[in-house]
Amino acid sequence: MYAERGLLPVDSPQKLAFVIQSNRVQRLIWQALLRSQQVAVILEPPRADLADCISQIASARLPLPQVIILDSELDELNPYEFCRGCRDTFPQIKVFLTRFHRGLVTDTERRWALQQGAAGFFNGFYRDTLMTTAAENIRCILQELEYHPFLDEQALLSVLLAIRRQLNPAQLAALAPSSRVSATDSPTINGRSPTKTLLPPIPQKQQTAPNILNDVTGFRLDYGL
Repeated sequence: MYAERGLLPVDSPQKLAFVIQSNRVQRLIWQALLRSQQVAVILEPPRADLADCISQIASARLPLPQVIILDSELDELNPYEFCRGCRDTFPQIKVFLTRFHRGLVTDTERRWALQQGAAGFFNGFYRDTLMTTAAENIRCILQELEYHPFLDEQALLSVLLAIRRQLNPAQLAALAPSSRVSATDSPTINGRSPTKTLLPPIPQKQQTAPNILNDVTGFRLDYGL
């Protein structure tokens, strides 16, 4: 049904990505970019038990994510330890680390991340390099997934232009390399929470950790897996 509506490649199963980012604008950009390439996205809050959650998903025979976009600056977990665990237990999951606050990723850091099991180590999205960084990051992810033969550049460009239109000056300033945006910041678009599908708002979550199994079960039902 989804392929007939043009939402999915006819001969490709739906891919799933978990996006775990402390910065709200960063995770919403990731969500919009991945969706532009027909990758389903589940936004998850930072959590120390992420590895256990992945094991629970596998034990429940629910669809595992093919991609995890993980903020390397989280206080809740060690990103390298998580990458090693995924490599050893779930090698089919591609973990891409990101960094936004603490400067650009060096070649040495990127090599170290790859040695620990990461599929890549991306710089965060900054105002002046948003277009090029987004295209490079998404192209790298699609190549690892072997999902599409080519990047859907038109869809990606449309999303990027929409993002730039929706972000207000304060949010664009927050994407400057020297900015320090708190994980608890709640940016608005034109004075309101974003409502368009390109940058959807994140539902308010309870203080207790949400049941990630419910999210994955919903994904399976939505796509008939």
